[in-house]
Amino acid sequence: MYAGVGKARQLPYSGCAGCASVSACPTAAKSQGGPCGGVASQLHQDSTPRHAAAAPHSPSSSSCSAVASCCSLSPPPPRGQEQQAWKNGIDRPLHDQALRAQRRARVPEPHRQERLEKARGAGRRAEHNKLKLEVAQWNLSSKLLAGIAGLWILATTLLLTVPEAHGLITYLHWVRWPPSRELTDLVAFRLPHARNIEVHTADGMLLKGWHVLPSHQVAAAASRLPLDSRAREEFFDEAMGHPESRIVLYFHGNAATRGQFNRVELIKALAATMQAHVVTVDYRGFGDSTGWPSEEGLALDARALWAWVEERAGRGEGGAQVFLYGHSLGACVALELARHLPLVAALTPECSDAPDFSSLSPSSSDAKESAPAAPGSLVARRPDAGDVQAGRQANSVTPSGVILEAPFTNLSMAALYHPSALPFRLLPFFKHALILSMHERFPSLEYIQQVQQPIIILHGRRDRMIPFHLGEELYHTARLARLRERPETLEDVWFAEFSQAGHSNMYAYPQWTDELHTFMGSVDGAGHGKAVA
Repeated sequence: MYAGVGKARQLPYSGCAGCASVSACPTAAKSQGGPCGGVASQLHQDSTPRHAAAAPHSPSSSSCSAVASCCSLSPPPPRGQEQQAWKNGIDRPLHDQALRAQRRARVPEPHRQERLEKARGAGRRAEHNKLKLEVAQWNLSSKLLAGIAGLWILATTLLLTVPEAHGLITYLHWVRWPPSRELTDLVAFRLPHARNIEVHTADGMLLKGWHVLPSHQVAAAASRLPLDSRAREEFFDEAMGHPESRIVLYFHGNAATRGQFNRVELIKALAATMQAHVVTVDYRGFGDSTGWPSEEGLALDARALWAWVEERAGRGEGGAQVFLYGHSLGACVALELARHLPLVAALTPECSDAPDFSSLSPSSSDAKESAPAAPGSLVARRPDAGDVQAGRQANSVTPSGVILEAPFTNLSMAALYHPSALPFRLLPFFKHALILSMHERFPSLEYIQQVQQPIIILHGRRDRMIPFHLGEELYHTARLARLRERPETLEDVWFAEFSQAGHSNMYAYPQWTDELHTFMGSVDGAGHGKAVA
């Protein structure tokens, strides 16, 4: 054997490749009785290159040389082109075939089948595990959907049948967010130029909130005073009472507290970009305020906060601008306060001593409007321009304007268009049942027709909580009411559309700053609209 072939092939003898015929070969003449026998011939034949052509046998060569050349156990070395072909690996396929045969021989057939079975088993296990994972995910999704559906059915049942549960679902005041922060920790909310305030309502509730200074030299001066010191409190009061100060009363929406992230950022934006004193409280039952929320209770909270601001801002000479800023549910609270202040001024007493009207609720005032007047009683009527002017003369501070962000027309429509109320809109019976089950109204559509001050409505096209068309309806209703009764104030009703904003992120857009700057600059301290350059 020679290098390049792992095992000699046993082939039948067919003559010498170097001879022209079997009879001419001396090795063939001896058949298998020659000196090399058939083995040498077979080896010689097997070692002959396949590309080599049969060379003609020279008759002059002796038989010994023929026997030596043909029957030698070691093949003759290649020459010329044969040697070059040998180096180039012409016989490589034969060598590779032999190696493959050796590899197959090393692996017995049963073990090879076992290995194939293991591979198939591993593939089946991987497919089975993938199927199990999909089933587990489907089961988890089904349980979550079933839980959400169960909660929705429970909430709907409570809303339609239990009046006490209505407040829990409407206000969501029991949601405490952020849960781990004390609302009085101003450092945690990054409000170094603010102070904690307490406001007492007419019915004995305690409201807690913040007073944030404008972000300029006033805040820098306050930062040099010790926290919770008497001097710092007096400095805040004096800054608010400055004749040229700008004050914003902020009324937040339902759920959570004044410490919610978007509300804190809105307060900071108002103080920084509008250079305004921002005063806000948590309604009764919200955050760290006492009591239980209701429509009448929120109205009393707004009036108590207004009295707190009026006491401090009225120390100046009446030049301060005071704006009411309401978001979502707070927009209706701001509208009720704005229409209530001229109503109080329009009450005409027939006796010398007038009682305190701070505890007057919306329902009682509405009832008095429809009831006949008794001798010696106070009559509440819808204010006109003269009443508003009288109110300005009687009070040193009046609202300069009302800012409504993402308002609704009434609570029933807000609940009906909420994302969680989609089944109610699809089923007519449940739709009417939901509207009739609302025990509290918050009728912004009625309140806005009685507001005398300039109004701007801000609404985002991508608002998923309060639909955009509810804000548009409020806007058109306000303009129609002024066109009928006070056409000279028609241009005091503004509407700003935010194409990219949602329900709670308008403050993040430059348009918000531009709209508020223009609106606040268009009114004076007494709430009169003026031409905008």
